[in-house]
Amino acid sequence: MKRNKVVALCALTAVSLLIVALIVVFFPKEKVAKIINDNAADAVNRDFYDSHYVSGVYYDSALSVSDDSEYPASRTFLISSEEEYEEIFSSAADPAIDFQSRMIVVYSFADIYKRPLVIKKISASENSITIVLSHKKAPAGVGDACLPYQRYVVIELSGNNYSDISISVED
Repeated sequence: MKRNKVVALCALTAVSLLIVALIVVFFPKEKVAKIINDNAADAVNRDFYDSHYVSGVYYDSALSVSDDSEYPASRTFLISSEEEYEEIFSSAADPAIDFQSRMIVVYSFADIYKRPLVIKKISASENSITIVLSHKKAPAGVGDACLPYQRYVVIELSGNNYSDISISVED
């Protein structure tokens, strides 16, 4: 009798796991945020780039770091229309974004790595979202730091109702 109950319980558990796996495969949950370009400085309009510096970056040929009090440590730009997108990016950078149901956040900061960025953590509520980014880990013993440069990260958000956005980079 006990053996039949154990077999039935195992069969029920296996069927439940199979159903959950099928739901995950065929009905994946839409991501709240995804990085669509983690190093978009080349796509940014030059005039926009020159008027939106961040602190801690080498900007001139004399290789002097910008005065930390002169510029903010990072900048975040919320894009909810094609017109706003075109103010920041060159015409060659086609967003292919439906701004009726999505929006873009551009985060710019001083970085010393060229390694790809990934989303480490997201917390979202009705109109606010907090995103924590992290560099992909380099192989042990590989020195990959470079001179500080201004990095632009483009993140696509599902929904277009966010007004309070916080982004940071942790390693």
